[in-house]
Amino acid sequence: QSQHGGSHKFLVSISVVDSAGPLRFVVDSSDTVESVIRHALQEYEHEGRIPPLGTDPRPFELYSAHDISEGNLS
Repeated sequence: QSQHGGSHKFLVSISVVDSAGPLRFVVDSSDTVESVIRHALQEYEHEGRIPPLGTDPRPFELYSAHDISEGNLS
């Protein structure tokens, strides 16, 4: 938590393969990975992006851009 009793906020940028540009939105430090993925899927659908991805967050994972650029994915 911050000095003022609130949670920390982060700007996330999520890129989807074969989609136009990243999704960007603010998340709370207490948000779960599942809730961040769910929010991204809702934004993706709301914007009418293609290809369609559905709304179930379970088949998706988040990776740090740093991990991808360093080849640290297993």
